[in-house]
Amino acid sequence: MIWMLNIDVAIGAMRSAFNPLSCAVELYDYQKLVRLRVFDPHNTAVLIILSLSMRDIVDPSILRSELKQARARVERKGFRFRSWTVPRRQTDMPRDYQAPWADRAYAEVDEAMPCSGAYIENV
Repeated sequence: MIWMLNIDVAIGAMRSAFNPLSCAVELYDYQKLVRLRVFDPHNTAVLIILSLSMRDIVDPSILRSELKQARARVERKGFRFRSWTVPRRQTDMPRDYQAPWADRAYAEVDEAMPCSGAYIENV
């Protein structure tokens, strides 16, 4: 099943992916693109991703792929993170209002690793 994350959930996932380091997420280009910066404890940038499309970060499988790659780049620099997973599909909507295909059995996200469209700057 195809589903998208709420943009606030996606940005929260991006910020939490690099815990305990700090992370800045910035929307630009009329909120079509996202810039991600990760900082060490001394406020020095350890990773800058200059361009992720808004369409990509609300797709859970693409977001997972991009953030796994970004985490791996920062870990290669000697940093360690807390465990993290991309948010799963959840709803607080009463069952009577949910679409018939919204069953939990279909809520799992495929583990496909799509090609990355991000431009990453080495810091």
